[in-house]
Amino acid sequence: MSSKHVRGTILRIARAVLLVGAVLLGGALVVGSIYQALGVRTDRAQYPPPGELVDLGSHRMHISCGGSGAATVLLDSGAGGWSMHWFAIRPYLESHARVCAFDRSGLGWSEEGPGAYDGEAIARELHVLLEEAEVPRPLIYVGHSLGANIAQIYYGLFPEDVAGMVLIDPGRPEDLLEDFEGTREEALAIDRCGWRCGLGSFATRVGAVRFFNRNAGRRTLGEERQAEFHAGISRQSNLRTVLAYLAYLPKTAYQNLAAEGFDDVLLTLLSSDDNRAPEGEETEEDVRLWYQAVQRHLADLASQSTRGRGPIVVEGATHQSIVTDEQHVQPVVEEILRIVNESQS
Repeated sequence: MSSKHVRGTILRIARAVLLVGAVLLGGALVVGSIYQALGVRTDRAQYPPPGELVDLGSHRMHISCGGSGAATVLLDSGAGGWSMHWFAIRPYLESHARVCAFDRSGLGWSEEGPGAYDGEAIARELHVLLEEAEVPRPLIYVGHSLGANIAQIYYGLFPEDVAGMVLIDPGRPEDLLEDFEGTREEALAIDRCGWRCGLGSFATRVGAVRFFNRNAGRRTLGEERQAEFHAGISRQSNLRTVLAYLAYLPKTAYQNLAAEGFDDVLLTLLSSDDNRAPEGEETEEDVRLWYQAVQRHLADLASQSTRGRGPIVVEGATHQSIVTDEQHVQPVVEEILRIVNESQS
């Protein structure tokens, strides 16, 4: 057989392989899209919003309130969290205070908003939500992780709304800027998420997020809550929204730095324990030094209020278990209730 015939045969085989591959990929995408659409329909029927969907004009946000008392406690979750993540803490509070947990736009049961994902935009949107939902203020603002950073920004914008704050493992602005190589001006100019959000949206639409995360959270949440959690992270807007919050982190970090200072507001800083494993090329010494820097940052935040306290380290707690593990949430609950009581005296 001549070399010309060999090359022709190879090209025909290659074209056939590519055609079969394209057909298989197309079929997989169609099947995945149907799988996602059916899953969304089932999730909506099984897990309706437990609270109220409040119309903000451009979209609706979810807020769930319960309990009773003279004080109101607002619960704000971390970057990828929503109101369900307070399941271990909320029951202890509702016999002492009115407790409200909300979902940021695009997460949980909230619809997607206009598209701003930086700290100030989130805080201003929350202010509108509290107004429209007629949530009594001043309130006790409890934030975990990014929610604690948003709490600081919210206080800087609306100090009259806040009677007390409990900040649980807030991110250091330096850590939020760790992967950002631009200037402050470039960070504050961020106004879009980019291709990652588009990829996240596509991965969700074709069912990849739903399929590959079907067991996410099973170990820590239990079977019933895990199913609800899976429904939440499989929503079309969830991954795109989480990626957007991460893309806007440098902007949020500089806004956070500008918002420091808490006057005489009741304030407690809580911290998880020194138990993070090294990542990448980090050593145990790197982690130890990082943890010491975090503790200094939390102590500095506490000192910025004349009634600041902490950091209080919750022994054995991780960044997540400090709000989800029964044995670790007790010190958190105690501090929240202490501030609730002091705010009423």
